[in-house]
Amino acid sequence: MVQCVSINVNGLLDVAKFTKLCAICSENRYDIVALQETFRKPDFIVENKKHWNGEIFFSCSDTNRQGVAFLVSPKYKNYVTEIKGFDGRFIYIQLEVDNKIIDIVNVYCPNVVNEKDLFLKKINDNIPRSDDLILLGDFNQSLSPLDRVGKHFEDKAFKSPNNLLDSFNIYDVWRARFPTSREFSWRRVIENKLVQSRIDYIFISKMFTSFVKNVYYKHTAFTDHSFVVLNIDFSLIERGPGVWIFNNMLLDDEVYVEKINNLIINEKSCRLYNEAPLIWIDNVKYRIKRETQVYATDKKCREKAEYFKIQNKFEKISNLAANNLKYDTNEYEEIKSKMKDFEDKICKGAILRSKAYWDVEGDKNSKYFLQLEKYRQENNAIKELENDQGKLLTKSNDVLDEIQDYYKNLYSCTNIDESKMKEISNFLTNKVSEDDVNFCDSDITLEEIFKSFT
Repeated sequence: MVQCVSINVNGLLDVAKFTKLCAICSENRYDIVALQETFRKPDFIVENKKHWNGEIFFSCSDTNRQGVAFLVSPKYKNYVTEIKGFDGRFIYIQLEVDNKIIDIVNVYCPNVVNEKDLFLKKINDNIPRSDDLILLGDFNQSLSPLDRVGKHFEDKAFKSPNNLLDSFNIYDVWRARFPTSREFSWRRVIENKLVQSRIDYIFISKMFTSFVKNVYYKHTAFTDHSFVVLNIDFSLIERGPGVWIFNNMLLDDEVYVEKINNLIINEKSCRLYNEAPLIWIDNVKYRIKRETQVYATDKKCREKAEYFKIQNKFEKISNLAANNLKYDTNEYEEIKSKMKDFEDKICKGAILRSKAYWDVEGDKNSKYFLQLEKYRQENNAIKELENDQGKLLTKSNDVLDEIQDYYKNLYSCTNIDESKMKEISNFLTNKVSEDDVNFCDSDITLEEIFKSFT
């Protein structure tokens, strides 16, 4: 599955803001991130490219304004090719995924009506005529009365984007799924009044409709625009739950630490503690893992529920403003601040997982934790396998059976050629001493087990 995202960043004016953006994208496992309004020249992006572990493609303007870019995750960085970009408002890449070539175009439209009309006519000649097209970005234009608080004008600026959609046979996937809903992607308090509209979009080819898992707007305190997120899956490969990794942030949770300490104390009453310490320690590790998984899942659900409450309050105030009802701008700012705190916590989690230290509010390191974040789940999925007979297996059950047979044969007992063993041993000059042999062959003691915990 590919997570395709669009966000107007309101200028990446310093390294700290860029690295915070990277942390948000990394934590949410976004694969293709389309950025608008980066406000940066090429030298800044080239210099800070090392802070993103994937690939960066960009188009900048001569005036140090505008600016569009793509952040491509490590998972797909070897499968993306830049085709063209110009004016700091248009960039076009191709993504190869599941034997498909996807054309992805990121645009940042001007705000002035005449300039916008000319720009859309220009990109009409540069967008590929493709059945596999995703067009996304900040269009600075509402396409429906539902997309704006206040009067909606169906003027030249409104007609140009709609003509573009018809020309390329693409459509607004979010509006198609939510035809009567009101959602806004841009918000700003102006003269103590919340002004908002939906001007950020993801348009997709109609051929992609059946592959879309979901599409939604995700509010953030990082910028006054919202993330537009599209999850699209062209693959039919079945995937398991992946590898479990301990979240060491739990070690700062007093309730969790006490829970595990009590579990270990209670397990000491088991007869295996003295009779078979190796079996006992394996059982304890399994119990700790299960307790941790249950506790961490429950804690994450509670935190998500709290975050959704904040998001709902944020949305509620937006709806009040949209319907010209009374609302408190101070409460709006307070909720936005809570969203920022939650996003900072996400950044902290990424820092701890990468075993590096970084302050999200300042530029204190020359090497950032984001280089250490890995995208493994998709890369580790075995989509096809060739067996001993040269047959290519693509079905999940066939692949699993082949893997099982391979390792079953690999670790099966076989006859050993004693003469070959002696022949090899003649080439060995250094041997383990008798004392070391006895030490290695001896049983592991309880003292050694507990020493490994400290």
